[in-house]
Amino acid sequence: MGIFHIGDEEMANHTQDEFAMSVDDWTAVAIVGGLAIIGLAANGFAMLILYKGGKISNAFQQLCFSHSFANFFALLFFLFYCTPAIILKTDFTNKNPVGKLIGGFMVMLWDVSVYSHLCGAINRMIVISWPVKSREFMTKRVSCGMILTVWIISFLHYIPYFWVNDCYIAFYPTVYLWDFSNNECGFILGKWLDFGTGVTVFALILLADILTLYRIRLLLKQVGLKRSHTRRDIKFFIQTCLQFLVFVVKLTCFYFISENFMGDEKYHWPLFFTTSFAWECATTVDGLIIIPFHVGDYLNRHKKGPLTTIFQSQMNSQVGSLSRPASVMRMEIRSNASVKQSRMY
Repeated sequence: MGIFHIGDEEMANHTQDEFAMSVDDWTAVAIVGGLAIIGLAANGFAMLILYKGGKISNAFQQLCFSHSFANFFALLFFLFYCTPAIILKTDFTNKNPVGKLIGGFMVMLWDVSVYSHLCGAINRMIVISWPVKSREFMTKRVSCGMILTVWIISFLHYIPYFWVNDCYIAFYPTVYLWDFSNNECGFILGKWLDFGTGVTVFALILLADILTLYRIRLLLKQVGLKRSHTRRDIKFFIQTCLQFLVFVVKLTCFYFISENFMGDEKYHWPLFFTTSFAWECATTVDGLIIIPFHVGDYLNRHKKGPLTTIFQSQMNSQVGSLSRPASVMRMEIRSNASVKQSRMY
């Protein structure tokens, strides 16, 4: 997240009267809390259709479930941690060691989402480039190993935040912003660890997507869109591209656009929308993108109306007729023919 250096001095400048709820405060509560509720519903429903859709054994669906899980927990903190802090105007979020650790944990959850997107892009590249060999390679053990690696690397990012006196990211409820510590450690956490990770993952995902697009072009020339697995793989590739776009927008807002609004503490809404809001919005939209690409599996598995029942019964009868012995079928044909002949006479 961006390095704005709000600092404790800015918090100390607020008088007791300023700690009363203002229109801006209620607006921030509505935005942060309302968006968190939407995001929780979106990511919760995304996890539901992924788990109940019958494809959770696939590596790509497992990766989607993992980062939706991380998004869900991050949004829980936005709703039950940031929103009450704005109402109470408490300094717990930026002075208490537990509050600082929570900030670091929030960054860890974001890193899980970032690395999961990278694994998803690599997964699409492998599946589309080598459709036959990928079935042998992308086993359950490999997918679980990828998810475990994502969480372990993200936790390694979290370790420096245990030095809460110098290395932390804190939420400042009077201006509704997240900020790294105003020292050398905060600079390293923000510019090198957080921003550096984002740029590196951005480059790797872009490279994987370019290679995947090249393979899709060759694949379309060979078989077109006649094969169902080809359409499905391309559909999931579009999903990863949309989620990558959300990641790029969030990264751009945090580290480039927000710099144009620094230094204006009184009118902090532009800084809020390009930092805190962008972070929360990215986790929300991430879950919304998953739903249309996977809800079909859920509906096909659970939605069985009257027409579906009739169609299945007809199919079962046809399959049953095909499965009968040939001798029985010849006897039925002869009996039908004799009936028709007797009717003629």
